[in-house]
Amino acid sequence: MTIPISGPSSTRPTPESPTHPIRPARRPAPEHDTVQLTESQQVQMLVQQGDSVSQIATSLSLSAAIVDSYLGIQAAVPAIPAAPVTQPPSTTISTSPTASLTKG
Repeated sequence: MTIPISGPSSTRPTPESPTHPIRPARRPAPEHDTVQLTESQQVQMLVQQGDSVSQIATSLSLSAAIVDSYLGIQAAVPAIPAAPVTQPPSTTISTSPTASLTKG
């Protein structure tokens, strides 16, 4: 992403410089000055413009986690669930007559 910057550029001689400064060969001036922003700077700029994390991630083709990291947002760490309480198998003693062993 490039952002044009412009402003008047003055070449006033300073007291130490001669009144007729030596000028280098003139190159054609670009139509606009531009600045190349890093991904992090682009994210910061879009947040300042009011974009959400998901909008920024989509427009810059980044994951939401990367956008969060540029913004200093730490992902919530899921709580470790408590281990399920297991009870030992119950031992039941049957007193019914069908439960007795018979010789056959």
